[in-house]
Amino acid sequence: MANNYNSRKERRQQLNRRKAKNKKSKFAGSSKIKKIIAIILIAGVIIGLGVTALFAYYASNAPELKASELQAPFSSKLYDMNDDFAINVGGEERRTRINYEDLPETYVNSVLATEDVRFFEHSGIDLQRILAAIWANITQGFGSEGASTITQQVIKQSLLTSDKTLERKVQEQYLALKLDREYEKERIFEMYVNKIYFGQGAYGVAEAAKTYFNKSDLSELTLAESALLAGLPQRPSGYDPYENPELAKDRMSTVLHLMVSHGKISEEEAEKARQTDISSMLAERTEKTKKFQAFVDQVQKEVESKMEDVNIFKDGLKIYTTLNPEAQQLTQEAMNGEGPVSWPTESLQSSVSVVDTQTGAIRAIGGGRNYVSGGLNFATDDPRQAGSTMKPIAAYGPVIEHEKWSTYHQLKDEETDFNGYSPSNFDDEHRGWMSIREALAQSINIPAVKALDAVGPSRASDFANKLGISFGEGPMELGDALGTQEVTPIQMSGAYAAFGNEGVYNEPYTVRKVETPDNGTVDLTPEPVSAMKDYTAYMVTSMLKTAVESGTGTAAKVPGLPMAGKTGTTNKEVDAWFNGYTTDYSISVWTGNQDRSSIEYKSGKDIPKQMFRHLMGELSKGKDTEDFKQPDSVVEVGVEEGSRPAKLPSSYTPSSEIVTELFHVDNQPSDVSAQYQQMDPVSGLSASYDKDSDSIDVTWSYPESADFYITATGGNSTSTGDTSYEISSPEPGKTYDISVTVLGDGSSSDSDSKNTSVQVPEQESEPAEESTEDEQSSEDEENSSEEESEDSGSTGNNEDGNTNEDSGNESDAGEENEDSDSGNEGADSENSGSENGGSDSQNNDADDQNNESDSQNNGSGNQNGESDSQNNDSGNQNNESDSQNNEAPEEDSSSGAQNDNSESEGNGSDSQNNSSSQNESGDPDSSEEGNSGTDAPSDNSSDEQYNGSSEEGNSDSDQESNQNSGSSGEGSGTDAGNGSSGSAPAPQEDSGNSGEGSAPSSSNNSGGSSGEGSGQRNSDSSNSSEQSSETETPASGSSDNEESNESTGSYNSSSERNTESPEQNSGSDDSNGRSSNSDSETPDTSQENSEAPDENSNSSESGNNSDNHTPPSETEESSTQEKQQPQSKDNDSTD
Repeated sequence: MANNYNSRKERRQQLNRRKAKNKKSKFAGSSKIKKIIAIILIAGVIIGLGVTALFAYYASNAPELKASELQAPFSSKLYDMNDDFAINVGGEERRTRINYEDLPETYVNSVLATEDVRFFEHSGIDLQRILAAIWANITQGFGSEGASTITQQVIKQSLLTSDKTLERKVQEQYLALKLDREYEKERIFEMYVNKIYFGQGAYGVAEAAKTYFNKSDLSELTLAESALLAGLPQRPSGYDPYENPELAKDRMSTVLHLMVSHGKISEEEAEKARQTDISSMLAERTEKTKKFQAFVDQVQKEVESKMEDVNIFKDGLKIYTTLNPEAQQLTQEAMNGEGPVSWPTESLQSSVSVVDTQTGAIRAIGGGRNYVSGGLNFATDDPRQAGSTMKPIAAYGPVIEHEKWSTYHQLKDEETDFNGYSPSNFDDEHRGWMSIREALAQSINIPAVKALDAVGPSRASDFANKLGISFGEGPMELGDALGTQEVTPIQMSGAYAAFGNEGVYNEPYTVRKVETPDNGTVDLTPEPVSAMKDYTAYMVTSMLKTAVESGTGTAAKVPGLPMAGKTGTTNKEVDAWFNGYTTDYSISVWTGNQDRSSIEYKSGKDIPKQMFRHLMGELSKGKDTEDFKQPDSVVEVGVEEGSRPAKLPSSYTPSSEIVTELFHVDNQPSDVSAQYQQMDPVSGLSASYDKDSDSIDVTWSYPESADFYITATGGNSTSTGDTSYEISSPEPGKTYDISVTVLGDGSSSDSDSKNTSVQVPEQESEPAEESTEDEQSSEDEENSSEEESEDSGSTGNNEDGNTNEDSGNESDAGEENEDSDSGNEGADSENSGSENGGSDSQNNDADDQNNESDSQNNGSGNQNGESDSQNNDSGNQNNESDSQNNEAPEEDSSSGAQNDNSESEGNGSDSQNNSSSQNESGDPDSSEEGNSGTDAPSDNSSDEQYNGSSEEGNSDSDQESNQNSGSSGEGSGTDAGNGSSGSAPAPQEDSGNSGEGSAPSSSNNSGGSSGEGSGQRNSDSSNSSEQSSETETPASGSSDNEESNESTGSYNSSSERNTESPEQNSGSDDSNGRSSNSDSETPDTSQENSEAPDENSNSSESGNNSDNHTPPSETEESSTQEKQQPQSKDNDSTD
């Protein structure tokens, strides 16, 4: 209870202790708050001092205010591909200075309302606007509102860079305060409106008013025009009223709204201005295209897109570009109609991009016809559908890349439905199976869609993306193979360049590097990208080369330049393209109308090819353009055309059915085609000589109808559908090798040849009725001389000591006369007469030795004897011919003069003499005319043909001799050996000449038949024997020419044989034609001919002028031509 009753004193003490405790706790709480406040204040002071110090530091480093820099911007400079100065950008080029007093109030108010409504109230910076901007950025997002005043913008444009750094912002505000203190507000506003860029290359409001409204007096500006100009500097390209009228109108409305909000105009005035049509305000653009303007505009876009806050017109940049000034000038001139390209209409537009194939550097840009600064650049800003130029990118390139298709890969051009999509070709036709090379070259649509379908749109889209071609956000469709995607020439020139650069893609660019006044050098060159395998690039290039060489792009081809390219045309002919490239340049050309209407004229559609050819030709002139290099991953393989899949040709595949295509080295064909086989050979081939018909009969068997090709020794060849063949008038003593081949029928190749041979027996010579012992001995001597000539081709000496150089030309005069006679039968009848006396060899390319022997024949029998001895190769047949010629030696001698004269007129007219009744009557005059070379010459010509014809003989002429026998006499000895003659005149046994002592038209033994018999021994003497018409029946008993008489006798015996079998004489075309005679010995012949001064005067002339033939008599020439022509036709048909 005592505890309950404490004293009052104790209770007070307890109460006091409680109060003291409570008081102490309250004091401790308030003390903490004070400390916090103190700390905050101290920190604020420190931060403030720091910010102030930093501000002071930045301000101290700010540039000085210079009037020159405040008044005008820095001018950027452009340098070309060689680092040479090209052009100034900005500066004073598009600037007109204006004073503040010249500015209309409406324009000043529109600028103030839009940019800085308190401009005339603040001191250079607007704190209220700064706070409002901070709040707006917090509530509406960063960048929603700016706080820069007009004064700050002048500082930024004149003295500072566009870097978004704290230092630049501090310096900007410091200099704005300083500028506001040093310059009047009106002068600062004046600096601003003279410095800002309004688009279309216009700096300052005065230049902008001229550009957009064609007004030099700014007081004439309307409210709508002022509002439009006030809104442009924020975004000049975006609000360009020419290019984006709708955006420009929206921006104008915004300015008018701000003017109403700030009390500058009424709502009624604003609404009236809004009703103004933008296009009605604008002036027509009349500015001429500036130098390199399209290129400069692309440089501006490229720099501003790759570098932040830069302006090439005011930042004083050094811009190193890829510009080729010559290429740019050439492009602009062509676009403006100063080149070879003809423009059908003024409204037709075009654009060009010229790119370096190896680097992607843009060398020239054609932005449009009569392009103006800041205008619509069709090469960069107006994408159009690519048409068929997209096929290599969207279809064939991807399928070769992923499926390793060859350029031969077969696709069927047929009506095809791809899940509801049915493409058609430009002509609505279908061509069936074709290679992808042909399909691309001819621009056939359906195979291209099939190729895209085979590789798949997804893989094709990835392939195109690597080449800078995007198909948008949605999936690629099959129709994109035909070029529905819109692209620009810049894109297409870059994509095609990759095909010519072994698959390496370089993004097209105009700027290599930029040097800034404060930040050093910035490299803007893109990095190369491997877009495809090298085999894809090369195969596509090869296919596109075909498109230029034989496809739709032939009009673009530059002769001699290795190039590839592709045409393209879109639906309704709205757009026309040509994209092509070499290893140096890739050029893309587009043509169309700005309003996307159809191109009216066909010439308009051809302009891309014309433009490409002009530009590529000029740019490549004087350059050694390399061809595209085939990589190791690609091989060329010959395959059988039409095989599916590709097969190698068999040994029987005709060469016309083999095509060479490109294959990946790991995807080559290995199977051999069985399409073509070889024809079976003939069986039972046999050949026999029929004496009665004087022909060789060739027969064989074959189980089915076919065409056969027959060849015989000496060059005879023909084709027939029969199983038999006849060789007429074969040469006596000659062996004929005969070959028969079955010709292929298109699916099979020619058969192996079957061969046989037949020997034509020697003909028995008829004894000469009046031959002398001398003539018989000369026959033996002739045979011995033949053997010598056969072994060594020794040269015989002429009577005057001249030597025949060619063994074939050694044939003596008599021998030559025989050839000239017989050769004249089928030889060039035009070269008859005295020409043939010494010029037969010329017709047959024979030596002049033949001419010598000719003239010797014309001279006398003695000369004949001597030339006979020289002609070692005359052979027995020739000897026989001579003996026949000497059947009436006395008559020969008596008519020798006549023969001499006739010989000089034409040794080859022997056959005329043979068929001439005048000669039979022995009339000397007729002998002279008709026997030009008939008497002894005919013997000699026959003799010569035996000796002079080459071994190859007259397989052709054998067949033809019968046709022309009897006509060869008209053919002068000139052409006796001529390959054109073909057949010898029919040896008439009762020749009128033989009655007079001349050999019975030994011309029957035309060079063809004699060529085989004796030409084997004396192949070169064919022509010489033809020409010699000297042995005009050498007079019997001629003491000087004993040897000649002997030789002549042998010729006559040969003539007998010829007389016995007239059809044996075949034209000496081939054998005589093959002999080659030198003209160098003609003078010797003329000397010998001089022995008969009267009758041989012509012969002498022909001998001396073997190169200048005297034309034969009209009768000879005309009759010879008539009879020779059919024979030459036969040769042609046989060949």
